[in-house]
Amino acid sequence: FFKEEGIEAEVIRMNANVAIRALASGDTDYTMIFGSVVRAAIRGLPVKVVASFIDGSTHALVSRPE
Repeated sequence: FFKEEGIEAEVIRMNANVAIRALASGDTDYTMIFGSVVRAAIRGLPVKVVASFIDGSTHALVSRPE
């Protein structure tokens, strides 16, 4: 897909702390690490969450046994 659209994409794997620093400094354009980005935004770093991809439900049904 990327090549067909003229985009040179490179996947760079890194841990969450490194990814947030790279994002905040402009060394990378985006990250797929959701929770860490939210925490970074709360701390005042200049980052924003623009989308979220979730493979399954994040909801659970919990009840008492009766």
